[in-house]
Amino acid sequence: MIPGGKGGIIMVAGLQGLEKKFEKLETRTDSLETLLGQFIVSVNGALIRLENSVDRLERSIEQFREEVRADTKAFKEGVRADTEAFKERVKADTEAFKERVKADTEAFKEGVKADTEAFKEGVRADTEAFKEGVKADTEAFREEMKADTKKHREEMNKKWGDLANKMGTLVEDMVAPNMPEIALRYFGDEAFDFFAVRLMKRKTGESSVRREFDIIAVSARNFYIAETKSKPKPEHVGAYAAVLEELP
Repeated sequence: MIPGGKGGIIMVAGLQGLEKKFEKLETRTDSLETLLGQFIVSVNGALIRLENSVDRLERSIEQFREEVRADTKAFKEGVRADTEAFKERVKADTEAFKERVKADTEAFKEGVKADTEAFKEGVRADTEAFKEGVKADTEAFREEMKADTKKHREEMNKKWGDLANKMGTLVEDMVAPNMPEIALRYFGDEAFDFFAVRLMKRKTGESSVRREFDIIAVSARNFYIAETKSKPKPEHVGAYAAVLEELP
């Protein structure tokens, strides 16, 4: 206790309380420094471990890269070797295929050649047989035509004979029956007042000369004379006109 009155005692008591607070503060500060030191040590340890981990990771990555490079190189070498081996196999297979194709082609050519020769022989034989058949058929046709021609000639001779015999009645059979139709169609005469076939008439002034007219017909308006020729010619027209002058 410090003498000096009541006020002095209070001041000493206040200083003592302050010292205790400082002591507590120092204690806490020491604890904080200790904790901070421990934290720093812990962080340093973590950083060291992290660096070690990073180093190990980098070494692992580098090792992986080396392995990848080695594997890639080995893969390339393997691919190159396989490619070369494949090329050799393809080359060998191609050569073998060419040889087989060549052999098959030769065999095919020989087969075609043999088949062609056989076909030619068959065609040649068929052609000869066809020629013989045509020759035989031609001879038979000729004989048949000779027989038919002879028969046809005989029939035609008979028909010409019949026609020649009938030409004498051409006027009566064909011309005379059509005169009324001709007169009606072309001249308007419906009937004849006089109609005669093969009429004989003496030449005017020469009683000894007689002239035969095939058809003479007379209507109310017209006078008809018909002359019939089996083979008419242009000169017959002039001769017939001269005959008409003999009529009165």
